[in-house]
Amino acid sequence: MLVAIPAICADRVSIHNLVEEISRLYTAYLHEQEQEQEQELSEETLQYADIAAWQNELFEDEGEDEEVGRKFWQNKNVSNLVINKLASEKNSANKLIFQPKFININLNHNTEAKIKALANQEDVSISTILMSCWQIMLSRLTGQSEMTIAMCCDGRNYDELKPAIGLLAKYIPVGVDLSADSEFSEIIKHLEENINEIQQWQDSFNWEEFVCINGTNAESSFFADDVSFCISIQYASIDKFKVKLSCQERDNSLLAELHYDASLFEKEDIEHLAIQLNALLSSAINHPANAISQLEILSPNQRQKILVDFNATQTNYPQNQCIHELIEQQAAKTPNNLAVVFENQQLTYAQLNARANQLAHHLKTLGVGAETVVALCVERSLEMCVGFL
Repeated sequence: MLVAIPAICADRVSIHNLVEEISRLYTAYLHEQEQEQEQELSEETLQYADIAAWQNELFEDEGEDEEVGRKFWQNKNVSNLVINKLASEKNSANKLIFQPKFININLNHNTEAKIKALANQEDVSISTILMSCWQIMLSRLTGQSEMTIAMCCDGRNYDELKPAIGLLAKYIPVGVDLSADSEFSEIIKHLEENINEIQQWQDSFNWEEFVCINGTNAESSFFADDVSFCISIQYASIDKFKVKLSCQERDNSLLAELHYDASLFEKEDIEHLAIQLNALLSSAINHPANAISQLEILSPNQRQKILVDFNATQTNYPQNQCIHELIEQQAAKTPNNLAVVFENQQLTYAQLNARANQLAHHLKTLGVGAETVVALCVERSLEMCVGFL
């Protein structure tokens, strides 16, 4: 059965609740109890309109709890916390159409087992470990030591709302201080404390999220006698985002996905992001006592490419000539070709050779000759190359 529901009508938990209701109705039909079951459902089901009216009453009531909740978020001061652009993110000066897509993150059984073992050892949730790695990776990629992301909460703090079908989920900001010398085991404990604290006041907050995480461990299978009702594939998107990590526990295994806005990112860039997240996760769960600055973010293949393959620039050239002589020859062959580029500045071979000769003549007037040592003190620039030559 394929079910498609507008985002304004339901969220991820609603899908689970819907499947559970279907399994209950199926059981009723099996036992020829349609009327009794339907009557029971009609009495128990909480309509979304009732929930909306109840929420409005809470906000209008301005009770003591509501005031405490507002002060809690005011003290958090999350209004000016914006995550820097990722290197692979496209410029979005013009208004772009939101194009949500996703890729799967492959977590092997060994990784899953170690995640669960670490969660038990440190007395934190599995989602906290995954979120910590997500925040650490974003911190490394953006250069921000304090990282606040949006975490999806189901919006069902009260028992009466647990079985409700409707758009109750919302994103709330979760931050943690990511000092370079902090141990990973410390980070996950602090994050767990922050999550428990903010979930208490989730009803008092609302915002537009930037980089997010979804997590759920809701039951995915329901049984009606010998028939099993389960969710094979589900996709839920209730708000816009740039990039989002989604994790689910299903049938004693972890399912992870990276969702992204295709108008801002290419699929290849998100695939690289997934590889980096996998590498960081593996490093963290194998060495939880390490400082987060020591955790690996590159896979062995990426490290090989950056440190070795990209630096394989060796080429054959006449060994009986000096570099400055080769530059002179190139200036004679292609004087107008670009020789040096630095930020928004550039020099052709002719310009580079001319400026090097000019500086050489100036040094001669200062008494510099063959075998004279000259110290070069200069920032990275075009002048550095001129000085070398």
